Amino acid sequence: MGTDMDRELAAACLLTEHERTQCSLRSALKKTRKLGITDWREHSAVHALVFETIRRKNAIDRCLYFCLPKGVPPPKNHFIKNLLRVAIYRVVFEGHPLPLVHNTVLNILKSLFSTNETVNETCRNENNNNSNQLAECLSGSNLKRDDVEIAVTSHVLNKLTPDIFFDVLRSILDPVERLAVQHFHPTWLTRDLISFFGEHFSIKLLESNNKPLPRFIRLNLLRDVDETLALLQEEGVQLQQDSHLPEMYKVVSTEKPIPRLSSYKTGRYYLQDRGSAIVANVVAPKPGDVVIDACAAPGGKTTHMAMLMKDEGQIIAIDKHPRRVEELKRNVQEQEFSIVDVWSHDLLQPLEEDLISADKILVDAPCSGLGTIPQVPEVKWRNTRQKLKKLAHIQLKILENISVLLKVGGILVYATCSIHPIENEGVIQTFLERNSEFELEYQDPFIGLESPFMGNVQRLYPHISDTEGFTIFKMRKKF
Repeated sequence: MGTDMDRELAAACLLTEHERTQCSLRSALKKTRKLGITDWREHSAVHALVFETIRRKNAIDRCLYFCLPKGVPPPKNHFIKNLLRVAIYRVVFEGHPLPLVHNTVLNILKSLFSTNETVNETCRNENNNNSNQLAECLSGSNLKRDDVEIAVTSHVLNKLTPDIFFDVLRSILDPVERLAVQHFHPTWLTRDLISFFGEHFSIKLLESNNKPLPRFIRLNLLRDVDETLALLQEEGVQLQQDSHLPEMYKVVSTEKPIPRLSSYKTGRYYLQDRGSAIVANVVAPKPGDVVIDACAAPGGKTTHMAMLMKDEGQIIAIDKHPRRVEELKRNVQEQEFSIVDVWSHDLLQPLEEDLISADKILVDAPCSGLGTIPQVPEVKWRNTRQKLKKLAHIQLKILENISVLLKVGGILVYATCSIHPIENEGVIQTFLERNSEFELEYQDPFIGLESPFMGNVQRLYPHISDTEGFTIFKMRKKF
């Protein structure tokens, strides 16, 4: 690995895997080793190419359509289309020389389609490991030589210019749609944000969604903190302690990605977003409390609460997906907490009211993830307003099923990594109307903004709080 051709071929393969199987980008990137990418620097380069291409997907596709001959549809083949997407990203948004990208794409196609066989057959006829790995990665893509699509690809590359994005924007008449394409977000979401928060705030939010967030680690304060900090310093990591959350440290610089450090997964620290860490602190569990963590996997907030409780009391961590339950168990074991009991249960099904009496309950509800766009850009293309309405129904059902296990005087915290009101204020307003024994309370710590829709609600935004987007509600059961 190491050449532009290698990286662009790998990126197009992984984007094809993502699009064909509907897996997450992070799952697709696990196949980089099958493409012969073993050096972490090369993995990082391909990772960036994949993520930045997906981040700009609507704008890139507009540029692609702009370059097509009149009346000719884009390539139907996922691989060829994604190869063009990567090429457009490199030329238009990365400033890579057009002739170099043009030659790279054509050379990739030439190497893949050297005969009329399928790519799988062509690759497997080659006697080298990388070809076999490429064939395995593209297995199921139904990739076969198509001279028409190759001709269309060549035409698009010949029409492509570094300034084509400005021509695309000028061609869009709807100002909100133009804004959405300019800032790489779906039009429906951009329209919603402007209606909720106004244009100025929304533009700042859209801009921040396109920038990487600072990385944070949460130290396990039950281990020797000075020893952990010294160990991280030896591994080339520079940290800065958070002014609001003493257990949280911003990663100022690191010689290697944190997951590649030898100290990673030793239970000394946990990679966690700052907003996620706020949630556990709002719950504020104390040693000896009985706490329920609903929808708990992968366990970041579970283990955070166990640490705040000094591993004294009981946490019942619930999730329904077997794979995620196993991941939750592993995280608890790695951090050596003894108070966590992991339950497998579908919270859309009611629980017996006398099963347990909890002091505090956290509902970290399954949501659209629209607050995670800076880190998980594909979520903005996977969601629709209708999907959010379906999620809101699920969220309300989970909240009502679990809330019956709370003691009188107990605290119920509902949180989502979403900024859309449908999944947040809409859900809580309905819940409070149906359950008059609950009332909203002020939260501490409070590092975000108040909700424009209801009081005692904390909203976190990337451009305000250096966090993913979160919305947090704290409720007390009065009777």
